[in-house]
Amino acid sequence: MPSAPAGDPVLLCPRDRVAMEKVKRAEVVLDECGRCKGLWFDHRELKAVAHDSDLEKRAAHLGKYPLKSPFSCPRCGGTCYQSFVGDVEVDTCASCHGVWLDANELEEAKRQLDADRIIHGSGAGFLSFLARL
Repeated sequence: MPSAPAGDPVLLCPRDRVAMEKVKRAEVVLDECGRCKGLWFDHRELKAVAHDSDLEKRAAHLGKYPLKSPFSCPRCGGTCYQSFVGDVEVDTCASCHGVWLDANELEEAKRQLDADRIIHGSGAGFLSFLARL
Protein backbone atom coordinates (compact mmCIF):
# COMPACT_ATOMS: atom_id res chain seq x y z
CA MET A 1 0.00 0.00 0.00
CA PRO A 2 1.47 3.40 -0.95
CA SER A 3 2.02 5.84 1.84
CA ALA A 4 -0.39 8.74 1.99
CA PRO A 5 0.73 12.29 2.58
CA ALA A 6 0.91 13.17 6.27
CA GLY A 7 -2.53 14.06 7.59
CA ASP A 8 -4.37 12.41 4.68
CA PRO A 9 -7.34 10.70 6.33
CA VAL A 10 -8.83 7.38 5.31
CA LEU A 11 -11.89 8.14 3.20
CA LEU A 12 -15.11 6.15 3.10
CA CYS A 13 -16.35 4.95 -0.27
CA PRO A 14 -19.37 7.06 -1.22
CA ARG A 15 -21.08 4.00 -2.73
CA ASP A 16 -20.29 1.27 -0.18
CA ARG A 17 -19.39 3.29 2.95
CA VAL A 18 -16.27 1.15 3.54
CA ALA A 19 -12.76 2.48 4.12
CA MET A 20 -10.91 3.11 0.87
CA GLU A 21 -7.32 2.07 0.29
CA LYS A 22 -4.49 4.27 -0.95
CA VAL A 23 -3.31 3.20 -4.44
CA LYS A 24 -0.72 4.74 -6.71
CA ARG A 25 -1.57 5.53 -10.33
CA ALA A 26 0.79 7.53 -12.54
CA GLU A 27 2.79 8.61 -9.46
CA VAL A 28 -0.37 9.98 -7.79
CA VAL A 29 -1.78 8.48 -4.58
CA LEU A 30 -5.55 7.97 -5.02
CA ASP A 31 -8.31 6.52 -2.87
CA GLU A 32 -9.81 3.28 -4.20
CA CYS A 33 -12.66 1.20 -2.82
CA GLY A 34 -11.55 -2.40 -2.45
CA ARG A 35 -15.13 -3.56 -2.86
CA CYS A 36 -16.54 -1.66 -5.86
CA LYS A 37 -13.15 -0.50 -7.31
CA GLY A 38 -14.36 3.10 -7.64
CA LEU A 39 -11.73 5.86 -7.46
CA TRP A 40 -11.70 9.23 -5.71
CA PHE A 41 -9.59 11.93 -7.36
CA ASP A 42 -8.79 15.02 -5.32
CA HIS A 43 -8.70 18.33 -7.21
CA ARG A 44 -6.21 18.14 -10.14
CA GLU A 45 -5.44 14.44 -9.59
CA LEU A 46 -7.68 13.39 -12.49
CA LYS A 47 -5.68 15.60 -14.84
CA ALA A 48 -2.40 14.19 -13.49
CA VAL A 49 -3.48 10.55 -13.83
CA ALA A 50 -5.28 10.84 -17.17
CA HIS A 51 -2.71 13.26 -18.64
CA ASP A 52 -5.70 15.15 -20.04
CA SER A 53 -6.89 18.54 -18.82
CA ASP A 54 -10.05 18.32 -20.96
CA LEU A 55 -11.23 15.28 -19.01
CA GLU A 56 -11.02 17.17 -15.72
CA LYS A 57 -12.64 20.26 -17.26
CA ARG A 58 -15.59 18.23 -18.56
CA ALA A 59 -16.02 16.52 -15.19
CA ALA A 60 -16.26 19.97 -13.60
CA HIS A 61 -19.14 21.24 -15.76
CA LEU A 62 -21.45 21.39 -12.76
CA GLY A 63 -23.67 24.19 -14.03
CA LYS A 64 -24.51 22.21 -17.16
CA TYR A 65 -25.81 19.24 -15.17
CA PRO A 66 -27.60 20.47 -12.04
CA LEU A 67 -28.44 16.96 -10.80
CA LYS A 68 -27.35 16.24 -7.27
CA SER A 69 -25.36 13.08 -6.79
CA PRO A 70 -26.86 10.47 -4.45
CA PHE A 71 -23.90 10.91 -2.09
CA SER A 72 -21.79 13.56 -0.39
CA CYS A 73 -18.11 14.19 -0.98
CA PRO A 74 -15.94 11.65 0.84
CA ARG A 75 -13.19 14.28 1.27
CA CYS A 76 -15.02 17.34 2.62
CA GLY A 77 -18.68 16.30 3.01
CA GLY A 78 -19.75 18.84 0.38
CA THR A 79 -22.50 18.37 -2.17
CA CYS A 80 -21.58 16.33 -5.23
CA TYR A 81 -23.22 16.83 -8.60
CA GLN A 82 -23.47 14.53 -11.57
CA SER A 83 -21.84 15.56 -14.82
CA PHE A 84 -20.96 13.63 -17.94
CA VAL A 85 -17.95 12.93 -20.10
CA GLY A 86 -19.62 11.48 -23.16
CA ASP A 87 -22.19 9.19 -21.59
CA VAL A 88 -19.99 8.37 -18.58
CA GLU A 89 -21.50 9.78 -15.40
CA VAL A 90 -19.00 11.36 -13.03
CA ASP A 91 -19.69 12.84 -9.62
CA THR A 92 -17.89 16.08 -8.77
CA CYS A 93 -17.80 17.94 -5.45
CA ALA A 94 -18.91 21.55 -5.77
CA SER A 95 -16.75 22.54 -2.78
CA CYS A 96 -13.35 20.84 -3.13
CA HIS A 97 -13.70 19.84 -6.83
CA GLY A 98 -12.81 16.20 -6.22
CA VAL A 99 -14.17 13.63 -8.67
CA TRP A 100 -15.63 10.15 -8.11
CA LEU A 101 -15.46 7.58 -10.92
CA ASP A 102 -16.97 4.13 -10.66
CA ALA A 103 -14.89 1.10 -11.69
CA ASN A 104 -13.59 1.33 -15.28
CA GLU A 105 -15.13 4.77 -15.86
CA LEU A 106 -11.73 6.47 -16.18
CA GLU A 107 -10.79 4.32 -19.16
CA GLU A 108 -14.25 4.65 -20.72
CA ALA A 109 -14.32 8.44 -20.28
CA LYS A 110 -10.87 8.72 -21.89
CA ARG A 111 -11.99 6.47 -24.77
CA GLN A 112 -15.12 8.53 -25.41
CA LEU A 113 -13.25 11.81 -25.18
CA ASP A 114 -10.65 10.57 -27.68
CA ALA A 115 -13.43 9.37 -30.00
CA ASP A 116 -15.07 12.79 -29.78
CA ARG A 117 -11.77 14.43 -30.70
CA ILE A 118 -11.37 12.13 -33.70
CA ILE A 119 -14.88 12.91 -34.90
CA HIS A 120 -14.38 16.64 -34.47
CA GLY A 121 -10.75 16.65 -35.65
CA SER A 122 -8.94 18.01 -32.61
CA GLY A 123 -6.79 17.16 -29.61
CA ALA A 124 -4.38 14.36 -28.73
CA GLY A 125 -6.82 11.60 -29.70
CA PHE A 126 -7.08 13.03 -33.19
CA LEU A 127 -3.30 13.37 -33.54
CA SER A 128 -2.69 9.78 -32.40
CA PHE A 129 -5.40 8.63 -34.84
CA LEU A 130 -3.63 10.44 -37.69
CA ALA A 131 -0.30 8.93 -36.68
CA ARG A 132 -1.78 5.41 -37.09
CA LEU A 133 -2.89 6.08 -40.69
